[in-house]
Amino acid sequence: HLDFKKPDSCNILYPWRAKTIILNMPLRRVPGLGSRTLSSLSSCLLNHNEKRTEEAFWTCRDLLNVPRHAIISSLSERESFKQKCEQQCDVLLSRCNGIDTIGIVDDGGCLTKTVSVEDSFIRGSVTSVGGVKQKLGLLYGRLLRLLDQRKDISPDPNRSFPKSIRLAIRAVDPKMENSGRRPFRTQSKQDSFNGRSLMDERDTAKRESILKTSALTLLEALFDGKSDVNVTKINLGVTSFADLYLDSEKSGQKAVSSYFLASNGGDSSVTSSSSSSQKRCSIGLIQANNESQKKIKFSPVRKLPPPGIDPTVLASLPIDIANEVIENQAFHQRYKGAKKKKTPGIERFFKKK
Repeated sequence: HLDFKKPDSCNILYPWRAKTIILNMPLRRVPGLGSRTLSSLSSCLLNHNEKRTEEAFWTCRDLLNVPRHAIISSLSERESFKQKCEQQCDVLLSRCNGIDTIGIVDDGGCLTKTVSVEDSFIRGSVTSVGGVKQKLGLLYGRLLRLLDQRKDISPDPNRSFPKSIRLAIRAVDPKMENSGRRPFRTQSKQDSFNGRSLMDERDTAKRESILKTSALTLLEALFDGKSDVNVTKINLGVTSFADLYLDSEKSGQKAVSSYFLASNGGDSSVTSSSSSSQKRCSIGLIQANNESQKKIKFSPVRKLPPPGIDPTVLASLPIDIANEVIENQAFHQRYKGAKKKKTPGIERFFKKK
């Protein structure tokens, strides 16, 4: 069993283990597959896989068992997916096979998008709602200190305030005690709140009161009237910062949705062809090169990578390494067709004149 969360969510993925790990991975861990998408896929997953208990989760293997037309049909039932159900289906199937064409972008140490704090407890030590509220109260001060630190390094401190707050709680689920799995279930709730008032307020007690009011509202929604609980972890975080637009423009980051933008006549299309991938790759390299040209002198980037280079792999490399790979490949191809001068062998010394 591989724990993807330790240490620091960094893992070495060996090729001979990759397929097994990805096929058995929960679908919710696939990028771009959230709760709404999973809800839309539930019907086709049930129709093309064996029946399972309520505690079991769907895996990438389960989605690969579903025919493509069935996935498209399920996604098209939701209004927000109608226009791009085929593209989303192909992306999800590719990612379940371990293939993702989106290049890796180094954010250069940009501002954090989420600030959160958490605390964990021994099973059976926090068994009441009152106990949860008491433990939650210890997190307010810690979260405020992190928010102040983030504000100090923000390019626009006046807009360094969050607009959403999230509470996640992991508790023991009695229904899973005999399932053979860890009997924990994590639930979370997120809602908008007045983060500007939180950051503008100077009094610490009032700031904690703002956090407390929002957090307790989420807590009541999570427990839904339950009195007996067995909580083992509490996570409180804030997100949707107003100053992130400055940082995203500076780093040149793109949202995943930008890869579905219409290229011709407003029709969305998946950039799966090699020519489209090369075009996106070259554009990314040229943009990155222009940003860093003032600091480091790189050789010019070709508009299209030479044949023989996978553009998706090239897009994931740092700009200096990508340039070196392109130049090296071009150099070898330049002399590939040239006739090699024949060097006389040792037999010429034994020939009679």
